[in-house]
Amino acid sequence: NKVTSAFLCPWRSEDRDALYELNDATEDKLFRFSSQLVWKMIEHHEAKVIVVIGLNGVHLFNEMFKRKEGKPAFNHNDVDAIGRSPGYAKYCVPGTGITLLQIPRFNSSRRKVLEPLADWLRRELHPFGL
Repeated sequence: NKVTSAFLCPWRSEDRDALYELNDATEDKLFRFSSQLVWKMIEHHEAKVIVVIGLNGVHLFNEMFKRKEGKPAFNHNDVDAIGRSPGYAKYCVPGTGITLLQIPRFNSSRRKVLEPLADWLRRELHPFGL
């Protein structure tokens, strides 16, 4: 009763580039409609913490935020952590009370980060009663 699982963008594509191309082809309708759905879920569940996967998840959240607020939640340079360790991060969305927790995509090369990631995630989720 405390967790909801959802996609920030409920339309699937082959990769990030294809998703952005599809959004361009629909004249931003894809991200606008996704944003409306995402914000309804956030408001309905009174979400205080959102876990996103990978850096693309943070950037996609930024796109959804822009559609609602008319401005990005984050400066792209502040959240662009490509190649940085440990691959997970915490961001507070200004003026919303929402915390975004970015976790890495998992593959065999990421196994060494699982234990520290689990410890970090437990600490970060604890204040939210999770």
